[in-house]
Amino acid sequence: MTTLVKGRDDSRALPLRSYQREAVDAVRKAWDNGNNRVAMILATGGGKTVCFAHMVAEEPGRTLVLAHRKELVDQAAGKIAAIDPGILVGVEMADRKAGLECRVVVASVQTLASRRRIEKWPRDAFTQVVVDEAHHSVSRTYLGILEYFQCFQEGGTRTLGVTATLARGDKVGLGSVWQTVAYERSVLEMVADGYLVNPKGISVPIKLDLSGVDVSQGDYAAGQLGEALTEAHFETAVAQAYAAHAPGRPGLVFTPTVATAQAAAQALREAGFRAEAVWGAMDDDARDAAIKGLRNGDLDVLTNCAVLTEGTDIPRAEVAVMARPTRSSPLFVQMIGRILRPYPGKTDALVLDLVGTTSDHRLCTLLDLAAGEIPEKAEKERPEDGETLTEAVERVSKVKLGKAVDVDLFGASKAVWLTTDGGYWFAPAGKGYVALYPDEAGERWAIAQFPPGRENPRWSKAVPDLALAMALGEQQALAIDRASGQGFSGTSKSASWRSRKQPPSPAQLDLAARMHLDVPDGATKAGVADLITVRRASPRVDRHFTKLRRGR
Repeated sequence: MTTLVKGRDDSRALPLRSYQREAVDAVRKAWDNGNNRVAMILATGGGKTVCFAHMVAEEPGRTLVLAHRKELVDQAAGKIAAIDPGILVGVEMADRKAGLECRVVVASVQTLASRRRIEKWPRDAFTQVVVDEAHHSVSRTYLGILEYFQCFQEGGTRTLGVTATLARGDKVGLGSVWQTVAYERSVLEMVADGYLVNPKGISVPIKLDLSGVDVSQGDYAAGQLGEALTEAHFETAVAQAYAAHAPGRPGLVFTPTVATAQAAAQALREAGFRAEAVWGAMDDDARDAAIKGLRNGDLDVLTNCAVLTEGTDIPRAEVAVMARPTRSSPLFVQMIGRILRPYPGKTDALVLDLVGTTSDHRLCTLLDLAAGEIPEKAEKERPEDGETLTEAVERVSKVKLGKAVDVDLFGASKAVWLTTDGGYWFAPAGKGYVALYPDEAGERWAIAQFPPGRENPRWSKAVPDLALAMALGEQQALAIDRASGQGFSGTSKSASWRSRKQPPSPAQLDLAARMHLDVPDGATKAGVADLITVRRASPRVDRHFTKLRRGR
């Protein structure tokens, strides 16, 4: 018997934001250009499900949506049915079954991987396939389903992967599955535009010894991690930190094992908080009731093991307790993303970090939201109590005065920032530049992309924070480099030719002489390259910005 999801006509409550419409249109354009396996990257809270739900409603033919957890299956089916109640939405999961009469089928990957369940469908049953949380797609289970439905054939079934991060903690490449990224919008962009709240960080360190914890698939082994946390009496620290810094604020606690989630919940209850633990293998009804309890205010805190990192929407939550050390920046971003959604009366989000200040510099910290990778020097990058993300970024800035210098804006900044002759910040971006334009008062900065061969730049929205503007500009510069095929060779500070500290080449010195550049004694190849870049960029950037100043 077919299991249908009934929707009600509340599509007005789920309209597409302007960037979401851009994302949907970009996916269609990528498909039309011959890329049948296309990725869309939207930060947690960016509305990935709403995007693909609208797209599914608008596309002709039958659509398959793949998800790996019950919550994600139910969420996707519910939103598609809500956006267009006229669409027959079926669920293929465990004892729930869908049929060919359904225009949309939302399926559990684990269920559809069964030979008996998948072979009831013709291989050409679907016009398009959507993969939710697409960073999981390199697993054999996903690949088998995608291959069955002809997603890897040239001109085959159109496929969309949606995720908050196309990176994986185990460093397994996703290029073998996804041909192109059609649209990308980061946490920083969402915070800058007001779609997410700004997280503050408070460090509440515990004495945690990770020396005996193995690393598996790019992150700490959960079982050994749980033992180390238990030995450190982490659950007491969780309760004390919450009582001291977050009383009256609903929140989530992230732990590595079921036992640690239960221990943290018990300690919170003993401290007077209404707390429950949730984990993947618990009874579905009990887990749903606990999550509902935090949503409606019956609970203060949910502790969890590997449940709330993906797909669970609890906008009321505004505190994240990090009791799960990780080396995986994608996982870290997923955890923090759970508390960034706006909610009535919510002005910011609070990260209580119990584990980011240990001696292991490879742990992820709050600044990974800006840097996008694990910092190498965590000591100076620790966020101070009460700092917002942008305040923390600005505090660790090391801006060297003068021209053609490498600016270490964040501890883990990836891009080369230079200043023009006129004093404007810019970064190389492919064969062009990304530059920052301050307003008259120096209180807002707009980001201008100067493509090669174009006189007029492309502008991004101004933001009221230099550090945030630089972070956004860096993202744009690196994305342009990636699209140009240069492999970040010009924009990245970590490019091998920079790190080797080589002397300048004869060709560089000859070009510098013809450009009448003063090359200091002991200059490196990278230093001379930056001098040349500044000389080339300055006329174009300075001339355009000067015209703006004069109001032309």
